[in-house]
Amino acid sequence: MINDLMLEIQEFRESLLDLGIEVRSILTPIGQGSSQVSRSSQLSSKDAFLSNTEVKNISQINASSEEFVCVTVAKITTIVMDNYSWCYLACGQCYKKTGMQTVSFTCLCGKENDQPELRYRVEVIVNHKGEQTKFLIWDCECAQLIGQSTDEVNRFKIEDGDVDLNASPQALDRLLGCFLAFRVKVQPTFRNSVVLKYSNESDLINVVLDMIPDSEQSVSITGDHDPLLKIPLTPIKRVSSDELDNEGKNFQISPAEVSSNKLARHS
Repeated sequence: MINDLMLEIQEFRESLLDLGIEVRSILTPIGQGSSQVSRSSQLSSKDAFLSNTEVKNISQINASSEEFVCVTVAKITTIVMDNYSWCYLACGQCYKKTGMQTVSFTCLCGKENDQPELRYRVEVIVNHKGEQTKFLIWDCECAQLIGQSTDEVNRFKIEDGDVDLNASPQALDRLLGCFLAFRVKVQPTFRNSVVLKYSNESDLINVVLDMIPDSEQSVSITGDHDPLLKIPLTPIKRVSSDELDNEGKNFQISPAEVSSNKLARHS
């Protein structure tokens, strides 16, 4: 059957050649095409993550007084509850914040909304090699990491009798302990860095670990730039006052978590 089909294709190509029409074969051996596409996709994904940016360590991020985009690796250790809730009410089209609660409204972007939608806005403390800083994770990345939308998380909160949007839900616990590669926009003015992309792929994390500068080679942070000053921490990560004075020890990543600063490479 397959041989008959291939013969018909060949005869059809030859008939087109008689008409002066050249047909270039795009057929490849079984499995070869898909594997090539897969390798190409992986390569382009890694290149896109690292493109037009530098790899920085946490000390370099903290020391900066200018905005820039960089790539780093870190472990999420703490959820921060500062002047914001873990979520906000927004336009369903453009993600702009709104003060409307349940009524229909027209957003500044011009879109009509039957009601506002909840979006994630979560600030976290991340750590690598005893250095730490604050990252801001928005809706898309949070939903991917947590595995639930904001509406789902809030619905379970309400079912448990918790209607306070300012109270941190247990679902945020899933962020804790995640060791990831991050592409971030460093914002010294706001004392945080916005997560643009993240990756949990071990190959990419290992590439970044190979490229990341040693902390000893970095400039030390100053009080003016330290994003961790005066940050109240959520009870999800219970930290005593003594621990706050000695954060460097408590946020060290153990050798069991990252052996020789590398994740296990998959064969």
